[in-house]
Amino acid sequence: MKAIVQEEMFADVSISKLKRAKALVMKKALDASKGQYQKLYNYQLELLRSNPGSTVVVNREVGLDPLVFKRIYICLDALKKGFLAGCRKVIGLDGCFFKGATTRELICAIGRDANNQMYPIAWAVVHKENNEEWDWFLDLLISDLKVGDGEGWVFISDQQKVPNPVQNLVLSDTPQSCAQSRKRKASTSSNINAASMSRTTAPNKQKFCIILCH
Repeated sequence: MKAIVQEEMFADVSISKLKRAKALVMKKALDASKGQYQKLYNYQLELLRSNPGSTVVVNREVGLDPLVFKRIYICLDALKKGFLAGCRKVIGLDGCFFKGATTRELICAIGRDANNQMYPIAWAVVHKENNEEWDWFLDLLISDLKVGDGEGWVFISDQQKVPNPVQNLVLSDTPQSCAQSRKRKASTSSNINAASMSRTTAPNKQKFCIILCH
């Protein structure tokens, strides 16, 4: 940074001044991003207006003033209908951290289209990836996709614990249901998909499957 300032501005500044300047810039960027949260409800209304039939849920922390954002769930109607019409009933669940001014996590449900490409189904921004947030996310997802009793569906997750909404499908189903736990490396993900499909499509066998990847 010091070399860039010398080259472009012909100024010789100390490292301490550069650090203070950087801190001011980062603070302004953080304050600007925080201001975007005040527009979340407008964003929700615009999504519902431009995408009728979508599900957009915004939650805030209870009992705090001023209002504090907690989480948001989005499942667009076009993606939902496209998945149900043209994709196998195989859903991958995963999450990742945001970097930068936003310190929350993104959790999502992904399918595979006819070209074997990733197909986004629904996603949510939450405070952290834990059982409570996954339960909330999957309750909404299962309702959106009309999973019902789970017949013919496969859920793939890297979580070591089966989320409660998915677990309830197994417990409430017939004795033919199955919950599998398979530890595989990323390089064998195609084998996992193939195995899961064979379990769910075989006649007179398990009609619901959960795969926990490691």
